[in-house]
Amino acid sequence: MSTVPRNAIANFIGKIWSTALGLAVIPLYIKVLGVESYGLVGVFGSLQAIMGLLDLGMQPTVNRELARLSALDPSTAARPMRELVRTFAVVFACVGLVSGLIVLAGSPLLATHWIRAERLPAGTVVRAVGIMGVILAMQWPSSIFLGGLMSLQRQVQANQILMLIGTVRSLGALFVIRFVSPTIEAFFLTQAMASAAQTALTGLALTRALPRTDERVGFRLQVLRDHWRFAAGMLGIAVLSVILTQADKLIVTGSLSLKQVGYYSIATAVANALYNLSAPIGAACYPRLIQLATLGDEEQLKDFYHRSCQTIAVIIIPVAAVISALSSHVLFAWTGSRDTATHAHLVLSMLIIGTCCNGLMNLPVSLQIAHGWTRLVVTINVCAIAVIVPLELYGARRFGGRPARPRGGSSSTPATW
Repeated sequence: MSTVPRNAIANFIGKIWSTALGLAVIPLYIKVLGVESYGLVGVFGSLQAIMGLLDLGMQPTVNRELARLSALDPSTAARPMRELVRTFAVVFACVGLVSGLIVLAGSPLLATHWIRAERLPAGTVVRAVGIMGVILAMQWPSSIFLGGLMSLQRQVQANQILMLIGTVRSLGALFVIRFVSPTIEAFFLTQAMASAAQTALTGLALTRALPRTDERVGFRLQVLRDHWRFAAGMLGIAVLSVILTQADKLIVTGSLSLKQVGYYSIATAVANALYNLSAPIGAACYPRLIQLATLGDEEQLKDFYHRSCQTIAVIIIPVAAVISALSSHVLFAWTGSRDTATHAHLVLSMLIIGTCCNGLMNLPVSLQIAHGWTRLVVTINVCAIAVIVPLELYGARRFGGRPARPRGGSSSTPATW
């Protein structure tokens, strides 16, 4: 079996495992912690995306450069690859520490002026947000290590690590809140330990995967200077992408109660599961797109690109159509809660359609980045933000948090959110 299909299968297995595990434990988390506490998990996801802007476009720069160098002779590529990883790993560790300290120091402000808790004590929310900062500091370097493994097409190994840590993360958290301490603080402390383990394992795996060299390798400022232009373009894409993907969550968190944020987070979890069907193919194809672009093999690049796009479309469009049409039944079957289905089903229908469209854009954007072309993505995202964000603000203020009257007068029929 060739590398790309093998990686795609490994990515699928990894995503299916993590998605199924997540969907299985979320109802149990909610049962123990409550919807309001689970809303903090959604808040953490938004916080991760916002602080991810401190990445400054470095991670995609490293991923692209490692994939490009992997198409060259290992004897000549070994030193620049190791210097690239060493230099950016140091930067990432520093950025992770800074981001963690920012969240930790700002936890009282975030807990009182951004998060609207109704029943959770303010002290609980402050401590939970503070632990989120610790998690950010511990897990930040793992993103560059995982990206490096994926770019070197060591995706089987990367998924093995993610499946192991994901299992420990999900089941460990469930064990802790069920038998040790049923608190959101205990939940996030478990996540912090799992993040530290993930960073250690991925760092070791990437170090062993890189070509060996007898030359001395260390931090080099020139490496940052050589790649700042592409990193700047990727930073622009990252900033705009965060605004597009997180504006709804930030608006919901700032406008509605934490319980309603919990309902929104539940719908988001299901929508993200759809994206996990397309992401494995995109992750497997991206390094190959870069290699073909580097080698200048346009005919093979065109054929590979079109077949990959068709594969993604065939997989996600039917699933999105079914979930969108039957969203209330999907939520009720998953959570066993009619209240959750009532409050979140319409949101899920809309999110699943948007997620489907986003999944179809995966490979077109990857092809542009493989050629170092970032301007088109930036332009499209700017236009999208100008339209979508104002509509989200209006929708949250006009309709947010008010379930519509049940259709047909039946109290058992799910209503809109």
